[in-house]
Amino acid sequence: MDNVAFPEYVETFIAATNGYLASFEAKLDVATENLAIEARHYQISTRDGSVDFVVHRTSRSFNEPVGEYRARVCAPLKPDFAEFLRGKEADLNRFATLGALVTTEKDASVLCQCLIQPDFIETTAGVLAAASICARPSILESLRRAFSEETAPVVEKLSAWTDLDFEQLQYDYAHLGVSELGRRGIAIRLYPYGELLLDAVHNNPSWGGGLLCRSFVPASVLAGGESPIDINALNLWGNLVSDAPTFGGWCRVGEDVVFAQFIPNFMKGLPNFNDLLIDWARSRLGSVKQLVDLARESEKQCLAG
Repeated sequence: MDNVAFPEYVETFIAATNGYLASFEAKLDVATENLAIEARHYQISTRDGSVDFVVHRTSRSFNEPVGEYRARVCAPLKPDFAEFLRGKEADLNRFATLGALVTTEKDASVLCQCLIQPDFIETTAGVLAAASICARPSILESLRRAFSEETAPVVEKLSAWTDLDFEQLQYDYAHLGVSELGRRGIAIRLYPYGELLLDAVHNNPSWGGGLLCRSFVPASVLAGGESPIDINALNLWGNLVSDAPTFGGWCRVGEDVVFAQFIPNFMKGLPNFNDLLIDWARSRLGSVKQLVDLARESEKQCLAG
């Protein structure tokens, strides 16, 4: 069998991801390769089960002289969870850490993905490695808290993000629009796309301290449909085609549609991480209309079928 030959920067990304996984006592094990579609499938053994990790050339770049590559993480949940979780995605993804709970007719998984770019390889690989290990346990912990009568223990640890971090962000991104500093947090209006809220928190049930990031979508972006947007479909399409990394999940908070993600303290030291969070939020909010349209079109096709 011929081996898939990725560009050097893609192999560097894979090696960096494997290096970060080692800090979790995990590694990438090659499972299969598919030369026809330029894909390599790995498996990661974790304490709560196996995780699928796939690197592939994007379909839209097959006819292009230079390939574009995407990395995907799929952490499957137990098969009997799918029916139980279906219809609850919009609420449960409020507790997303670095991946989204997505259900299909057959299964349920926690998913995330990112395009592999030559720039900021170390940071993106570090986030993807953390997502491979942390995303599913965080969702499972949320399930236990939501549907168990047991009182979850309170985990408290001061966030690594301080007022100085948010003051620096206000200074650095004043050109993007109006921002407002709060107590250990900042709201940045990314006109005309939406608003990004960053808050230091200390009591995440799984990780204690960290950074809660929420990207709010303007109501005008969601206008035009006869029914509320299907959050599960939004996450599904985001993980299929989004140029912005899906290190988190779309959810519903009241009447608002929000992309939620929690960043544990141990990730703060990744190079340029705060800047990339804002860049990814701008990209995500700027392209969400496309995802909304795809989600609504797929819903129409299902109803017609």
